[in-house]
Amino acid sequence: MSSDFQFWHRERMICRPPVQHEWWQNRAQTPLVFKQSKRRWRIFFTALSYQWHDCIAAIDVDPMDNMRVLTDKPKLIMKPGSAGSFHNLGIAPGSVLRIGARIYLYFCGIKPRTSIPHHAQIGLLISDDNGQTFQHYSKEPVIATGGLDPLFVTTPHVCCLNGEFHMWYASGTEIIATNTGQELRYNIRHAVSNDGFTWRRDKQVAIDFKNDREGGVVCPRVIQQGNLLIMWYCYRGRFDYRDDGKNSYRIGYAESKDGYNWQRFDEQVRYKNPAGPTAWDYHMQCYPCVVSSNDEAYMFYCGNEFGYGGFGFARRVAK
Repeated sequence: MSSDFQFWHRERMICRPPVQHEWWQNRAQTPLVFKQSKRRWRIFFTALSYQWHDCIAAIDVDPMDNMRVLTDKPKLIMKPGSAGSFHNLGIAPGSVLRIGARIYLYFCGIKPRTSIPHHAQIGLLISDDNGQTFQHYSKEPVIATGGLDPLFVTTPHVCCLNGEFHMWYASGTEIIATNTGQELRYNIRHAVSNDGFTWRRDKQVAIDFKNDREGGVVCPRVIQQGNLLIMWYCYRGRFDYRDDGKNSYRIGYAESKDGYNWQRFDEQVRYKNPAGPTAWDYHMQCYPCVVSSNDEAYMFYCGNEFGYGGFGFARRVAK
């Protein structure tokens, strides 16, 4: 397994909420990249709207021109569902992949729940026009809560390996009562499907907590590199992780030979130009999306305050 450090060069922020907008209020979280062409990548992300709660929006960038934004304004992809749906409180992008002539966009749907801060489940959108518009595959989630996942499931990543669909996702494990409210713990689990619609969940946890002080591991992103699977995600402490807390999210890394058994190498993620105290990503780095192209790797990620100020990107570099 890996013994090499990963070095990333922080480039810049490329998307931030506007001061005034017809529907976008704030937040630009969970960036998700889809390669539409050589010179156009679509980045889906979570935006908070004036009219609705979380919705899916998108911008287009040119990867051959330092991620120059090509769109004059963000495109609204999908609003939350109607009252009673499993995504009536919010909808967030999770994973996108091309299956034949169609594009599958797995998402996290959020609805109210009285016993915990929110109830998240995983759904599927499908596009037949190269990602310009999407329709819901079903009114029901493809991965719902229950059984191995009693609290919530969120931030899915899906890829095809050896003729099967594999999904890694975050699963709620515990509710912690504090003086200021409830805190949730979550780790990363794995499921397999023959068609991308019906899933079999593993009893074995994919990425578990390092120790009792860790509170959350979320947003897995998996790439196949030769015979090895490599995963990026973000992790935080159980407490004191909000705002400028010392246990805020950091980006982690793991490797696996089979997709079931993973070894973490979080300490190997390094930055050639670490963020300074006034930088947009000094206190927090979270929700990574790593994309490889032309022997280069790019990491899109959110910064301070869980990405309320926007997201940017870094480029992998030599030591």
